[in-house]
Amino acid sequence: LGGVSANLAQSSSDALDSHVTTLGESPSLADNAIAPTVAGFVGTLLDLLQDTAVHDRLSLPLLKTFEHFMTSTSLLDEVLEEDQALCERMLSCLKKECQGCHDYHKLVTISAVMCEMLRLNSNVTKPVMNQLLLFLGYQYPKVRTLTATALLTALQDYSPDLLERNVIPSEDVLNQLIEVLENTPWIEANLANVRQKRNLCCTLLGLPVPMPRTKP
Repeated sequence: LGGVSANLAQSSSDALDSHVTTLGESPSLADNAIAPTVAGFVGTLLDLLQDTAVHDRLSLPLLKTFEHFMTSTSLLDEVLEEDQALCERMLSCLKKECQGCHDYHKLVTISAVMCEMLRLNSNVTKPVMNQLLLFLGYQYPKVRTLTATALLTALQDYSPDLLERNVIPSEDVLNQLIEVLENTPWIEANLANVRQKRNLCCTLLGLPVPMPRTKP
């Protein structure tokens, strides 16, 4: 969505919302036909994302479309939960977009999409959480800060489900995570300090602590 002007972005967004709403209510589509239609649409977006991976002016609007789609309809949740292969492909595309990326807008959009993915009852939930924790240790302060804020909101909104699925082991761990996310100055310049807090989050969730790359 977007990429040209605010008016076009808004019109595109409204058109997508209207189409998805109509799709969900269409009497011409049986219930078992809606999911394949939405899955096909998502698959096309992922194809485009893969084809434009090196062109930020094209890939960023596609990522924003995913962000909008994730926040505006529950149809996508149902499709991704039923089609684990599509969910895994989506995560794979998002992770590839992160590789070598220095574009702040792209990184925070990917972070926002991944935070929305936490609510999915899917086998990618822990890998998504792992990537979000990597963002907390990124060299870019604004990426760390916005990821921490978005992740905090996601934990507060989706905690009952995350606890039930054992993504978060216990209420005590949840409270500790919230405390770390709320009280850590993620914007500060000392990267070692924020990574120490990020590593604590990894330990609390039973996820591997990222190891610094060693130069050959």
